[in-house]
Amino acid sequence: MRDFDPLAPGADVPDPYYGGAQGFEEMYDMLERSARTFAAGVAGQSVGNS
Repeated sequence: MRDFDPLAPGADVPDPYYGGAQGFEEMYDMLERSARTFAAGVAGQSVGNS
């Protein structure tokens, strides 16, 4: 999934279990960012375009 993360392409998705609430928030943010980039690519748009 993180192949689509513009901040860390190809990085692993870490296990948030030992990071407490912050670990889950960070994982959610990276997956949301990756999903938005993926969806924009499928739609043929750049991230940030309407």
